[in-house]
Amino acid sequence: GAGDRTFRLAGSPAVVMLVGLQGSGKTTSAAKLARQVVRMGRQPMLVAADLQRPAAVEQLRVLGRRIDVPVHTAPEGGPADPVEVARTAFDEAARLGRNVVIVDTAGRLAIDEALMREIQELHQLLNPVETLFVVDAMQGQDAVNTAKAFKDALPLTGIVLTKTDGDARGGAALSVRQVTGAPIKFDDLNSDRLAPGAVLTNNVLVRGGQGGIKISDFGLALAIDAQAGLREDLRLVAMSATLDVVVACAPVIA
Repeated sequence: GAGDRTFRLAGSPAVVMLVGLQGSGKTTSAAKLARQVVRMGRQPMLVAADLQRPAAVEQLRVLGRRIDVPVHTAPEGGPADPVEVARTAFDEAARLGRNVVIVDTAGRLAIDEALMREIQELHQLLNPVETLFVVDAMQGQDAVNTAKAFKDALPLTGIVLTKTDGDARGGAALSVRQVTGAPIKFDDLNSDRLAPGAVLTNNVLVRGGQGGIKISDFGLALAIDAQAGLREDLRLVAMSATLDVVVACAPVIA
C-alpha cells in the first residue's frame, strides 16, 4: 500500500527493476540505488537493459566503475535484445556472487505500446521483488499521465522521484502517489547531499520542516510524515545549525 515504504530485497538474487520514460533519470537512479545497496551490506550488480537510448549502456558502465559495482551488458556484436540481457543476468550474478540485481530498462520520450510490451515481458521474466517507477518531479501533469500508464501495465511497488530541487516536487509526489497507489520509496536517492533545513522522513523529502516536523535531538527521533500522517521512527544522522534537521534514513530491508 501507499504507506508501506519498506525496500524489499528478498530472493536470491533479489531483483529490482527500474521503469519510466526516457529522461526521467533511470540510469543514474540505478547507480545511486546500487550505492545504497552496497551501504546496506549487500552485493549488487547493475544490468544494462536499456538498449533504446544511445549511450545508455556506456553511461551505466561508467557509473558502475565509479561505485565499483559490476555491470552486465549485451555481448559485443550480439543481438540488441533486452530480454536476453535480462535472462543472462541471473547466471552472471551467480558467477560473480552478487545477491542483488538492479535492472535499468528502456524508456521512450512518450508512452507507446512497444515500450509497454517490452517492459511487461521483462517483468514476467525477471519477477522482481521491487518494481520502481522513476519519475521526474518537474514533469507536473505529464508525470501523472505517465504514472497511470505504467500502473496499468505493471504492478508497481514504489516510486523514485528525481530532479527534486525545484518547487514542483511536492505536487508531483502527491499526484503520482495517488494515481499509482504506490509509496514514494526514494526521493532522488541523495540522502548524503540534502540541504540544511530539509527533513527526509522514510526517504520522502519534506523541505523546511513543513507539516509541523521539528526535531532537534540526536539518536532515535519520532517524526510525523506530512504526506501520510504516519508516525515513523527515524535515526538522526545530521543536524543543521538552525536546528532544522537533516534526517538520512536508510530504507528498511525485508
